[in-house]
Amino acid sequence: ASFPIALDTLETAIAFLTRASHHALALYLGRKESQVYELARAVGRLLLARSASDNARGLQRRDLLRRVIAFRSADEPAQRASLRLLCDLGWIREVDTGYMKAQPTRFAVNPEIHTRFEKLAGDERRRRARARERISQAAEDRREAS
Repeated sequence: ASFPIALDTLETAIAFLTRASHHALALYLGRKESQVYELARAVGRLLLARSASDNARGLQRRDLLRRVIAFRSADEPAQRASLRLLCDLGWIREVDTGYMKAQPTRFAVNPEIHTRFEKLAGDERRRRARARERISQAAEDRREAS
């Protein structure tokens, strides 16, 4: 910079931007019909359903493409925006390891989400277990019918 900025000016600007960011997120998250919001929720449900040890190993974009149908079927800008939203909310953060691509491919998962959202994590695991049981039962019924 060509001239120094006073510390209180910088702190005021940071406080304003933080407040504006929180305000924008509140407005944005209030829109339930948003594809990006729904994608972020789907990814969040996956993160909650995974074990803490799986999350400690990190998350790769290919995991999302394999395990989150809504993410796989969404276009690239919506995928990128949903991951950016989860970063902004503190659920994940970008990791610089791995191969370079136009968008981040590896993320570290916040270990606090399992303790903070323990009830939701348990509900999601039970929902997924019931779905797996129904699929197994349907496959068994189909084998018996053939």
